[in-house]
Amino acid sequence: MLVSLVWLSPDFAGAHEGRPVFVQLTEVSAPDNAELQYRLQWKIPPVIRAGLEPVITLVTDACEDRSKRLLGVQGQKLSGNKIYYCYKAPASLAVAIEYPLSNPALSSLLVFFDSQGNSQHLFSDPEQRLIPIPKEASALAVARQYTVGGIKHILLGWDHLLFVLCLMVLAGSPIRILITVTGFTVAHTVTLVFSALNLIAV
Repeated sequence: MLVSLVWLSPDFAGAHEGRPVFVQLTEVSAPDNAELQYRLQWKIPPVIRAGLEPVITLVTDACEDRSKRLLGVQGQKLSGNKIYYCYKAPASLAVAIEYPLSNPALSSLLVFFDSQGNSQHLFSDPEQRLIPIPKEASALAVARQYTVGGIKHILLGWDHLLFVLCLMVLAGSPIRILITVTGFTVAHTVTLVFSALNLIAV
């Protein structure tokens, strides 16, 4: 009966989107160090209907968006970029992700590169619309972000829990359950690593 309900209900049967909104912010120094630039780039999973894409902007006290003049008209798209020019070193940086209606449970991954090539990775929950960029991020803080984000991803993703429940029913004994769940976790991790490092592309 449960299988029939899941099969017949497209809203219930659709799995949640696992890919985050990917944002990259790159700090670029001008050749003569006269003007600091920031390039903001993004990619949004194609689960959002046209016209409902979020508007992604750099929030700072010292920079202006010159994208329209340099890149032409930039509408809301699944991917794109903006260029910001700063008249002085900004005291703070943050990236805003604003949805026209509401966020369809998409988390975000912000990667910040400074002019020396150092990077910070900031993983944020769907409800966080303003992502501040800290001056420095410790390894512990990054690990905490990914751990909390991963736990929420699993607990809010009923399709994950249903899949693991099916594995447990099929496996039967506690030892086989442990082997099955561990095997699934290792395989999932390997595929994510290969995909993140662009070693494979589907």
